[in-house]
Amino acid sequence: MSSNEDDGYYEIAGQEIATKELVPAIWTKAFAYANGNTTTAFSMYIKFRVEQLKNTEMERRARNRKLFLQRKLGEGKEKVLDASYRIFQLFSLCLLTILIVYFILTFLLRL
Repeated sequence: MSSNEDDGYYEIAGQEIATKELVPAIWTKAFAYANGNTTTAFSMYIKFRVEQLKNTEMERRARNRKLFLQRKLGEGKEKVLDASYRIFQLFSLCLLTILIVYFILTFLLRL
């Protein structure tokens, strides 16, 4: 994570404190870690909230990367299947040609 991204996370946490729109679970955890000291709890809240925001962002990026790779893999599978089908068509055509030549030669040798 870059410093600029971190700044955004700290800004979000600061706004939540300023507007008193705290995430209840994180506030409770911070207050417990601060042993009831409100000033310390606000500091702990910022720390925990920024950590949560970073983790959420990393999870989002990981999901996006996974979807991207799945799409690419899917495209790769389609190309492999297309190539396999073309090879099958060529093989069938060659086999058919060999059979036709065989039957023609067999017919000509009987004459």
